[in-house]
Amino acid sequence: MDATELFENAMKWLRQHYTDYRFFAERDIVWTVQLWLHSEIERQALSFSVFNDHTLIDSPRASADLVILEGNTVAVAAEFKYEPHPGRSTNRGGDIWHKKLPVLSIWAESEKDVERARSYINQGKAMVAYSVVIDEGGRHNWRTAPAGSEWLDWGDGRWALWSKWQ
Repeated sequence: MDATELFENAMKWLRQHYTDYRFFAERDIVWTVQLWLHSEIERQALSFSVFNDHTLIDSPRASADLVILEGNTVAVAAEFKYEPHPGRSTNRGGDIWHKKLPVLSIWAESEKDVERARSYINQGKAMVAYSVVIDEGGRHNWRTAPAGSEWLDWGDGRWALWSKWQ
């Protein structure tokens, strides 16, 4: 199994098991995926390692959310964004403080992540790069996906903006 297949299997697993978890922030998604990857690497005795917040470009805030290394080579770099369902706001009886929603200007930041992932490839920093935006409430899936990206229906009103560069 190569690192690309491993990462894509992690995303399939996340999609299938999404409702088994309660995510509050992007870091929860990254941690969950990193934990699954680490477990699979150990279980299958693969020659990969996985890290979060890995610096790839000498620039402020330019670390990849998650990388899979093969030796010293970045086989996969991934950027994540997460927008909780608006119904989770405390104003609506939910579990996320109402002033935290929307979490961010997710669309502008999502477009930046797509470009950042593409730059990892263009600058030779990674073999394959992904940008994954999980939109729990389908707040943005009506928008046109950036070039090289597509909206994937994750069910129950959840959507993922998926970008892959190699």
